[in-house]
Amino acid sequence: MMKPSPSKTPLKESKRDRFIDLPVEIIHRILSFMLVTEIAKTSLLSTRWRNSWRFAKYLNFDNCRDKKKNLKRKRSICPDLADQVLALRSSSDIYKLSYSCHEKFSMDRLNRWITIGLTRNIQELHLETYFPPIKVPSNIFQSPIKVFKLHQLGRYAVRLPKSVCSATMITTLELHSVRLPHKDTKGGLVIKCPVLENLIIRNCDEYRFKTLTISAFQLKSFELFNINVTTVYLKSLCKLYVNTPNLTSIKFKGSILWECRTRNLPSLVTAEVDLKKAENIEEKIYARNLSYVLRMTNEVQTLTLSTSHVKSVSGLTKEEGEEEEDSRESMSPRAVVID
Repeated sequence: MMKPSPSKTPLKESKRDRFIDLPVEIIHRILSFMLVTEIAKTSLLSTRWRNSWRFAKYLNFDNCRDKKKNLKRKRSICPDLADQVLALRSSSDIYKLSYSCHEKFSMDRLNRWITIGLTRNIQELHLETYFPPIKVPSNIFQSPIKVFKLHQLGRYAVRLPKSVCSATMITTLELHSVRLPHKDTKGGLVIKCPVLENLIIRNCDEYRFKTLTISAFQLKSFELFNINVTTVYLKSLCKLYVNTPNLTSIKFKGSILWECRTRNLPSLVTAEVDLKKAENIEEKIYARNLSYVLRMTNEVQTLTLSTSHVKSVSGLTKEEGEEEEDSRESMSPRAVVID
């Protein structure tokens, strides 16, 4: 018996451009995981995707990832590529602009990219590169940008403007190795962004304040890591005030060069403490300041400590201060993790 000839329908179906049927939201979601150089290559997939790079809402320029895929490339194409893409793209909105390049570039370029981004209603701005010693444009923090992440590489430092402390739209703020704004006439700094939910301050320079106040009522997560301070300039340790009733997670790591002056965080769920004694700081002062931190986290559900912290606090004697004894007695976390 002769076998029936195979239908030609599957062949026709296989030649069909399936990308045409994808919703626009799905296409943008796919492109959000890709570098701009990879997005440009999708123009070969379908006629509909021919100009995908011009309409992509997520623009990710990452020189490090590009170099891993193109090992023979000696010079970064990121700055020039960013110039071309931002200049030639359509007038459609940009949701996220991410730029990571371990090479120096001019400040004019950064200002140009930010200006274009703001005209396209950008929501997220991530920058990681070798910046020249400049001051970040203040209009970033007066714009609709909701997420701002700035990571300074190299020995130069970026100065943040005063407007970062009162940005009205920022919900997530990550600052790595940058200079915080100038202190006020009383030697303090107050961060009071009204809708801020996530704050990370890591390895920031010129942390020479008498007081640092975090007064963000919507803040849920706060991380303070590896603060660099030249102790010879300090007449007294910085006092840290955290006025955040909705805070659920807090992390402290690095050198402890401040006194925590916060007692009540009613919503706190988890806390991680890994603080080391800084150079020229006496052991007694270090232990006392550590006890201040533990007092702040006395109502937390889960507290993660290092063994050195347990020894430092337990080593305090009553003669060294009744306040330290009270702080140890008031610690009542539901779970303590010794790391």
